Amino acid sequence: MNQQNNNLEKKDEEEQQFIEYYETKNLDPFEKYQKKNVFPKRLVLQVLLVIFTTLQVKYYGIYQKDYRRFNINMWEDLLLEIDDEEQVRQEFYTVSAVSENLHTMVSFFQDINDNVIFTVLEPEKTNYYLFSYYENLKQDKILKNLKVEIDIDQGILQPFDYNNLEELKQYLIGVQRFTFYVNNLHSKFPVLGHICWDIQVHYSVESDFIVYASIDATQIQCLEMSENEDNTDEDDDQDGEQIQEIKSRRNLISDLHEINQYKLHSKQQKINQKFHIKNNKPIKEIDDQHNHYFDKLTSQQQYELLKEYENFQKLEEKKINYEKQFINKRVLNIVNYVQQESESEITSKSYQGQSDLIMLNIIVIILALVVFIFHFNRIYKGVKNYLGLQEVRKQKVMQALKKVKALLKKSDDKQNGSKYSKFEEVVEEAKNQNQAPQLSINQDDEQEFDEQPEKEQKDKSSKKINKQETFSEIQLQEIKKDPKQDLSKKQEKVQQYQENNKKTQEYQEEVKYLGQVHLENKNSTYPFLSFWVIFNSSGNFIQIMCSISLSFNQISQTLSDSNTESDDTFRELLLGLGCAFAWISLSEFLETLRDRRHDIFSYLMKNLLKAWFYNLVTVFPVFMAYTIIGTAFYWKSDFFENLTTSAITLFSIYHGDMISDFMYSVTDITESPLHSLYIISFTMLFAMFVYNMFTSVIGETREQLIKLRDEERKYKKLKEKQMRKLKKKQKLRVQQSIVTIQEGNESEEEDDSSDSDKFEDKNQKEQRKSLLQQKQQQQDADLKGQDKRLESIIRDKKDDQKIKRQESEKIKQKIEMQQEEDTVYEKLCDNLETKQITMEILLKEFDQIQNLMDHLNLKKEEKQKMYIKIIKHLENFQEQVEIELKESGNILLEQEQLIKNQRIIDE
Repeated sequence: MNQQNNNLEKKDEEEQQFIEYYETKNLDPFEKYQKKNVFPKRLVLQVLLVIFTTLQVKYYGIYQKDYRRFNINMWEDLLLEIDDEEQVRQEFYTVSAVSENLHTMVSFFQDINDNVIFTVLEPEKTNYYLFSYYENLKQDKILKNLKVEIDIDQGILQPFDYNNLEELKQYLIGVQRFTFYVNNLHSKFPVLGHICWDIQVHYSVESDFIVYASIDATQIQCLEMSENEDNTDEDDDQDGEQIQEIKSRRNLISDLHEINQYKLHSKQQKINQKFHIKNNKPIKEIDDQHNHYFDKLTSQQQYELLKEYENFQKLEEKKINYEKQFINKRVLNIVNYVQQESESEITSKSYQGQSDLIMLNIIVIILALVVFIFHFNRIYKGVKNYLGLQEVRKQKVMQALKKVKALLKKSDDKQNGSKYSKFEEVVEEAKNQNQAPQLSINQDDEQEFDEQPEKEQKDKSSKKINKQETFSEIQLQEIKKDPKQDLSKKQEKVQQYQENNKKTQEYQEEVKYLGQVHLENKNSTYPFLSFWVIFNSSGNFIQIMCSISLSFNQISQTLSDSNTESDDTFRELLLGLGCAFAWISLSEFLETLRDRRHDIFSYLMKNLLKAWFYNLVTVFPVFMAYTIIGTAFYWKSDFFENLTTSAITLFSIYHGDMISDFMYSVTDITESPLHSLYIISFTMLFAMFVYNMFTSVIGETREQLIKLRDEERKYKKLKEKQMRKLKKKQKLRVQQSIVTIQEGNESEEEDDSSDSDKFEDKNQKEQRKSLLQQKQQQQDADLKGQDKRLESIIRDKKDDQKIKRQESEKIKQKIEMQQEEDTVYEKLCDNLETKQITMEILLKEFDQIQNLMDHLNLKKEEKQKMYIKIIKHLENFQEQVEIELKESGNILLEQEQLIKNQRIIDE
C-alpha cells in the first residue's frame, strides 16, 4: 500500500511538472507578465529594433537616391532637355530626332567649357565610347556587345555615321540598345572640389519605332589634381576680393556696359578730331561716302590714315575681347558666389540629414547592444545552471553508487567478498578525481564471460525472468520437504528480510535517478545554445557593425565637405542583413501562439532549410552537369552564353519558369533529338524532385503539428483531472469542517446537561435518603427469607458451571491453535511477498545499472565484467531466498503436526 501511494504521488508530481512546463512553454509574453509578473522587455526592445532598422534603411536609401538623382537631373537637362523631375526618359519617334540628339550631345562635349559654368580640366583625357547590343540571336557572339572608341572632335563615325540618316536607320533596325559612355570627365567646382564623372546615355529601341533615352551618372572625387590648378590660385584670390567689392551693386552688367561705351566713345572722338570726321561716324562709312576726300590725300597721308584705321580695328577688337572677358569673368564670379551660397544651403541641409542618420545609427547601436547583452546574460545563466546541475548529478551518482555497493556487499557471501574490494577503491579514486567510476572485475570472471557468447547470456537472463514467474509455486513445494526448523529463528530472519526491503526502497529512488540522468544526458539539448539565441546574437552583431561603419562614413563625409559617392556595397549589404535579422527575430515570439495551426510557417521554414541544404549537396553535381552540357550545346543562345547564364536559366526552369522561352530559343538553333531529350529529362527530373521535396517537408511539419496537438490534449486532460482533484479536496475539507462543528455543538450540550443534573441532586438528596432507608428495611426482611431458598438452588448450579467451564477451556485452546496457524500462514505469505519484491527490485536495478554503465561510457570488456558480477549476485541472492523459504516451510509443517497431535489428545 505504501509503495502504491508513493507511486501515485510520484505520478501526480510528474503530471504537475508537465503542466507547469507546458504552461511556461506556451505562454505569450503578455500572459507571462500577467501570471508571473515578468515584463516583456525583450519583445519591446525587439519591436523598437525593427522600427529603427527599417527607418535606417528608408532614410539611408532616400539620402543616397536624392543625391544621385540630383546628379542625373543635371545631365538630363543638359543632354536630353528633360525639365520635369518626374520624367525619367526621353522619347524619339523618328531617325532625324535621334540624329539631332546625337549631334547636340557631341557638340556639347566638343565645347563643354563654353556650355557649362563649372570648369572642365584636361578635356583631352576624357574617353568616349559607344556600346552596341544587337538583338539577333544567330549573329556572331563577338558582335553582340560591340565597343567602339569615339573621337569627340570628329564625332560618331563607327559603327554608323551619325550624319547619314540611312546608316543610322539600318543600325537602329539591327540593334536592341546602345549606350554613349563618357568616362573620366574631370571637372572642378568651387565647393565640391575636383570631381570625375562617368556618364552613360542609354538608347533602347522598342517596337521598331520608338527610341527611349535615359541617363545614368556617377561621380567620384578625383585623386589626381590638375597642373593648371596651381596657376589659377592667384586669379581665384583676386576674384574673391572683386566679389566682395561687387556684391553691393545690383546692376553690375549694365554699369559695365555704360563704362565700356563711354571708353569707346572717347576713343572715337579722339580719332574723329584727328581726321576731322563729323557726327562720330565710323571709318567704313566715311570711306564709302567721301571717296573724293580720300583721293585728294597724298600717298603719305593715305598710308598714315590706313595705319590709323588698322590700329583702330585692333583697338576695337581688343575692346570687344576685353568687354567679353571682363563681363564673363565678373558674371562667372557672381554666379560662383551665388552658387557657393546655394551650395552652402544644400550642404547645411545635407549635414542635417546626415546628423539625423547618425542619430538613427546611435539608437540602433544602443538597442542592439542591449538585446545582445540580454542574450549573453541568458547564455551565461544557462551555462552556470548547466554546470551546477552537472555537479549535483555527479554527487547524486556517487551517492547512488555507494548504496549499490553497500547492497552488493550485504548480498555477497564471504567467499565473493574479495571480488568487490576493487570496486570500493575505484569509487574512492573517482571521488578524488571528480569523475564517474570505472568498474573492474577479476580475470577469472573475465575468462568465463569470454567463453560464453552474447546469445547465451541473453538466454540465461530470459530464463531467470521466466523462473521468477514460477518461483512462488516452487517455494510452496519445497516448504513441505523439511519439517525440522525452529520457529523463533525463522521469524527473526523474516524480520531481517523486511528491514532489507525497507532499505531497498530507500536506495531504489537513487538507482532510478541514475537511469533518469542517463536518459537526460542522451536526449539533452543545450538551451543556452538554441537556434534563436545564435540567430539573434549574430543579427545584433551585424546591426552594431553596420551602424558603426555608416556613422564613420557619414562623419568623414561631413568633415571633408564633399558629397561624392563612395563604394558602399558592403555597408548596404550589412544594412539589409541587419534589418532582415531584426524582422525574422519576431518569429521567436510568434511561436508562443496558442493556436499552433497558425504557426505552421515557422515549422515549415525549419524543416525546409534542412531539406534545402541536404538536397543542395546531393543535387548540385547533377545540376552542374546539366549546366555544362547546356553551355556546350546552346552557346549561341542568350540563355546559355556562359556558365552563369546557363545556371540562371536552368534554375528558373527548375522552378517552372521560362520553360516556353527556353524551348523556342533552343529549337531555333537545332532540332536534334538529343537536344529535345536534354530538355525533357531536365524538366521532368527536377520538376518532380522539387514537388516531392515540398510534399515531404509538408508531411514532416504535419507530423510535428500532430504531436503538438497530442501534447495539447494531454495538457487539457491533466488540467481537468487536476481540477477534479481540487474539487474533491475542497468537498472533503468542507465535510471535515462540518463534522468538527457538529462535534463541538454536542460537547456543549453534554456540558449543559451535566450542570443541570448537579443542581437537581443537591435539592432532592435528602428526600431520596429517607425513602431509600425505608425501602432497604423492607428489602432486608424479604431477602433473608429468599436467601435460604437460593442457597439450595446455587448449589445445584455450581455443579453445572464446573462442567461448562471445562468445555469452554477446550474451545479456547482450539481457537488459540487456529490463531497460531493463521499467524504462521500470514508470516509465510509476507515472507514470500518480500522475496518477490526484492527479486523484482534487483532485476529493475540490473536494467538501471546497465543504463548507468552506458552513461559512464565504459568499454565493452568492463561492461561484460560488470554484467557477470551482477548476475552472480542475483544467483547468490536467489539461493539464499530459496534456503530461507525452505526453513519457513519447515516451520509451518512442524506447527501443523503439533496441531494434529493436540487434536488427537483432545479427542
